[in-house]
Amino acid sequence: FAVVEPGRFGVVNNDQGELDGHAQQYQRAAWESINGAFRDLWGKPSLPYTGQYWNTGAFMFEPAKHAQAFAWSAELYEALKPYGADDQTILSMALQNFRVPLHVLDRRWNCIGPVVWQSAPALPAWITHYAKYAHHRRGRDDLLKSARWRTDPPMLNERNGVGELANLIGG
Repeated sequence: FAVVEPGRFGVVNNDQGELDGHAQQYQRAAWESINGAFRDLWGKPSLPYTGQYWNTGAFMFEPAKHAQAFAWSAELYEALKPYGADDQTILSMALQNFRVPLHVLDRRWNCIGPVVWQSAPALPAWITHYAKYAHHRRGRDDLLKSARWRTDPPMLNERNGVGELANLIGG
């Protein structure tokens, strides 16, 4: 846990670059939907979309230092559920709203996307997130039962292509 400096919130990008534009499109639409709800309920938009959108599958934080952002997120999520609010958009907004100092971790800390499904049974990262990603939605339990865990994943970043990742992880 020492990889994240004290006081910072450790996050991983939701857009890990594997489906050109797909994640950015989804993120922007989700953000704008919540901004529409802000206008409907409170007469003004929340925050502009800046592309800083974090995956909530795994993150590192200090409860005492980041309680305000979580409290705001929880309250906002409940108020905006009827508008289709999701945890990732709300938490990303909270971190921006409260100007929480971030430490952006590489995707070994929360690897999502096609490489996760295509590399099975090898796991490409310390944290392998079998999210319901695009057309990949079934078989998570079977994949986890056959998983080959590793303690030394290669350096992964959000712009590695699927082929490059397959070579890095030996798939």
